[in-house]
Amino acid sequence: EIDAEGKLWVAGMHQGYVASFDPKTEQFRVYPLPAEWNTDKVRVTMLTAPRPNAKTMWILNQGVNDILRMNIETGAMERFQPLKSLPPGGPRAIYGIEPDDDDNLYMTEFLTHYVGRLDARTGEMKWWATPTKDSWPRRLKRDAQGHFWIGEWHAGKVARFDPKTEQITEFDIPTPFSGAYDAVADRTGKVWTGGMSTDRIARIDPTTRDVVEYLMPASTNMRR
Repeated sequence: EIDAEGKLWVAGMHQGYVASFDPKTEQFRVYPLPAEWNTDKVRVTMLTAPRPNAKTMWILNQGVNDILRMNIETGAMERFQPLKSLPPGGPRAIYGIEPDDDDNLYMTEFLTHYVGRLDARTGEMKWWATPTKDSWPRRLKRDAQGHFWIGEWHAGKVARFDPKTEQITEFDIPTPFSGAYDAVADRTGKVWTGGMSTDRIARIDPTTRDVVEYLMPASTNMRR
């Protein structure tokens, strides 16, 4: 991801670090995970680039489903374990992460059907179940109105989560088994998603609930 200053932020996956690259100085800065969390299970897969004037950023260690908050000046990290607040059951896995303007972190639980929020101030977690059981929500992306759009990979749907009302609304993709991975709103308010399994792009009108699909000219595996 690229932050407001133009720095590129990357996740070091099995190497257990995140790094920034400053194109002005052509210098990298590497932030390793603390040794006690950098085990043979480490898999740093996602991060959120720092917001303007922010001193912290969020990181997902997907290997053990830890969320880390890192001070970008010192590299110090604190750990959160959101899955512990879910009802018993499993297996479970955190997948997508996305902050709001107050730096609260929203996330998806991929192997069942939950959307969650980690309160940046208190550290408390809250989870909401999607209307469709075992929807397998993957990536989520925030729009200009503050809604979060989510690809429900197993359900063949796209979901909209409204943090103000705490309501989740689902939109069906017409072609079965579409495998919606991500969902992004454009400047007109239309929402786009790609079918990992169907070679189709879908455009959703949230107001009318109309969905138009476009067949790609060649076989693909569309994700983002």
